[in-house]
Amino acid sequence: MRLTAEQSQRLAALYERYGAQLVSYARRKLVGYGFNSAAAETLAEDIAQNAWIEVARTGAKDLLRPEPLSSSETRIILYARVKTQLGKYFKRSSSYERPMDFSDPITCYVLAPMVEGQCPLADPSETLLRLVADLPEREREALLVRLDGCPALIVGERLGCSLTTGSRLVETALLRLQMCHPEVAREPVTPKSLPAWQREALATLDDAQRDALLRIDDFPRQVLLLHLSEGLDANAIAARLGVDRMAVRSAYGCLTSIKTPEKAAARGIFREKGAAARDLANTLRGEVEALAPGERVPAERDLAARFQCSAKTVRAAMKTLRAEGLVTPIRPYGLFRATAARDLAVAA
Repeated sequence: MRLTAEQSQRLAALYERYGAQLVSYARRKLVGYGFNSAAAETLAEDIAQNAWIEVARTGAKDLLRPEPLSSSETRIILYARVKTQLGKYFKRSSSYERPMDFSDPITCYVLAPMVEGQCPLADPSETLLRLVADLPEREREALLVRLDGCPALIVGERLGCSLTTGSRLVETALLRLQMCHPEVAREPVTPKSLPAWQREALATLDDAQRDALLRIDDFPRQVLLLHLSEGLDANAIAARLGVDRMAVRSAYGCLTSIKTPEKAAARGIFREKGAAARDLANTLRGEVEALAPGERVPAERDLAARFQCSAKTVRAAMKTLRAEGLVTPIRPYGLFRATAARDLAVAA
């Protein structure tokens, strides 16, 4: 619509009075969306210019109509025009639109799995890589994602697990590092400052285990001591301490790091996933081979109590022995020594 001479003069007066304000308003909005100052300054001028062009096209309906508006009404309409232009720039409403920042770790971790061969994590330092090198794989990945600046929700999405599990993996990884790397741990507490039961439990451990437990906080130390000294599982520990079972899982998951110096030297600081089941299978293999064909293997709960491990570990070990043909299940009675052809020959 062509402007009259009077409307052109009013538009020029509005531009003189509010032009700088609109540029400043657009710049503040863009900085809030994540633009740096230089980029926001340049883009704000274009956004404001487009807003004035829109006023010239449609201003006769509001700003340039015969009945003049108050200053506050004029400012509201002009700012609304700027927000409209911002929305057009982003192709959708400016109330929730944000520019894509590929240097942001959250954005990087969300989008990197979609790009083949793309590694989202920034190059970590050699010191950090050395510290986390022996962590179990999922704990190491969770910790590195968290250290890269991502919140717990993104950690869970990156690992394909829940927020709770992702947080627990990070907590367990940090606890392992404190136990096995004194340089990143807190100042050890003195045994004299601990309750009597903790001092008695620590006395049953070797020096390496004792030093590791003195470097961690009180709650995880209680969890580990109750297992090491009394053989309690996670449920019993939670009941003893009066907490939910989930509260003890982070500390309970670090049991594989509390090993004797001989085992630590032979296998490394941390045990890989499934190591406990493999060790148990190796231990039970000779005992099972010594059984007569058809003789029953000890019950799962008895083996778990004997070797102070979980039922899951016993089942995994027995699965290995079943694959080797050493044991066979007979429902509902349990597992029995397999009656292979060579065993029948020996029995005959």
